[in-house]
Amino acid sequence: MDVVEEIIGYMKTFKTDLGYFVDRENEIEKIINKIPYGRVSVIMGPRGCGKSTIAYTLVNALKKVSGYSGFYLAYREEEGISKSLLRVSNISIESLRELLRDRLEEIAGTLVKVSGLIDLMDLVIGLVKRRILREREIIVFIDEFHGEFNEVRQTLEVDANVVKWLHDMGYRVKTTYLTSDATASWLQLKLGSKIDWYLLWNLSRDSFMEIYSMVCRGHCIDYGLSWRLIGGNPRELYVLTIRYNWSLREYIGEKIAFIKRVVKGYMRESRARLEDVLSQLKAINASIDDSSIYPIYDYLIRNNVLMDVDMRFKKLSQLSREQWIGDEVAYQIPVYYWIVESMVKHHTLDIEAKHVIEEIE
Repeated sequence: MDVVEEIIGYMKTFKTDLGYFVDRENEIEKIINKIPYGRVSVIMGPRGCGKSTIAYTLVNALKKVSGYSGFYLAYREEEGISKSLLRVSNISIESLRELLRDRLEEIAGTLVKVSGLIDLMDLVIGLVKRRILREREIIVFIDEFHGEFNEVRQTLEVDANVVKWLHDMGYRVKTTYLTSDATASWLQLKLGSKIDWYLLWNLSRDSFMEIYSMVCRGHCIDYGLSWRLIGGNPRELYVLTIRYNWSLREYIGEKIAFIKRVVKGYMRESRARLEDVLSQLKAINASIDDSSIYPIYDYLIRNNVLMDVDMRFKKLSQLSREQWIGDEVAYQIPVYYWIVESMVKHHTLDIEAKHVIEEIE
């Protein structure tokens, strides 16, 4: 059996909040075989699209596969980088600064002076030197990674140098950061080819139908309507089914309130009039790939309404051809697109769930 098939077979035995792990064969194959060793990568994707589930489930599956070791490490901003990684992964590693002392300047230059980064390097080195043998393939995921722009940039630069150094020493290790923060696309402009950039998207129609059938117990809404609202996002399906018990009024109402806050925040920041803002939103929905020419675009990216999906990012997932997804830019979930459509149509931010459903249908 091919090792990827073996890994996927194990992954499909793991339960998730919505049932069993489904699909993602293409994404797993690319993570295993296409993301290179000796490099640091960033995987971006909409909030709730399944990045954490894939990483955590993959790491658990790797425990059963000969020749591989995986680590899933979650970042908690309030605790700092290294404390969080050590706590979540339940790994106790004594300081390796003696090992690093002679190489720190060569590896990281002046960046090693940034608080927390030496501890992160200690962790990466420690995972390899103290826990893992040379002949194993080591895959490390660092999840929920975000923070102040310069700190994130410096952390990625340092880690890229560390992983390359390990690779040059003969260790097969790759570190992949996971983020839902759409502003990470701006880091790509600064770091470029130093880091490999990937995009993971929501589930395909067929896979969404599979997971939808797991949670639908006779009280669910029409599948087509749920697709046009959620667009294959597993977390949003969980919110709709578990938190709101399939109540469209409550679910869409929450999303309307979010878009209103975003639009009003932009109006305060830019001092733009509502009429001008609605005009921009209308133009974005009419030609989403031209979004970046409008002043509100950056604000929508910062607030995770829109996300860049252009050719800078290698595609782990195949993006569906839908109104809310362009070649360059996409809405993170389609309900945002329909809310904007309704606000533009009614010339107001004060719309209701029924107005959004009318636009969808």
